[in-house]
Amino acid sequence: MKPSAVVLIDYPGFNLRLAHALHAKFPELRIIYYISPQVWAWNRRRVSQMAQSIDLMLCIFPFEPELYKVSGLRAIFVGHPMISVIPSGKRRSARECQLSVIPASSRGERRFRSE
Repeated sequence: MKPSAVVLIDYPGFNLRLAHALHAKFPELRIIYYISPQVWAWNRRRVSQMAQSIDLMLCIFPFEPELYKVSGLRAIFVGHPMISVIPSGKRRSARECQLSVIPASSRGERRFRSE
């Protein structure tokens, strides 16, 4: 089987390494990445590394494609997958949030946050 493209979805911890490995082994393979890693929040320097192995970045936030321009990585805004689930007239502000999911890495944090 010789696919012409692969679409990697989210999970940058694994998928960025996979993109690099695939590009090195199969340089003709087009690598498309859906849901841009939040490099704007945690590490903009990774953009140039990503540009070396990813051919197209599909972004869910409208400001993200501009971040990739400098690196030469082609990026397009495709919209957020949850936008159709939340009716436009029913969106709530963060203050009106009725459910919070707060990840915790240790038992002490979970105990503190559940009090």
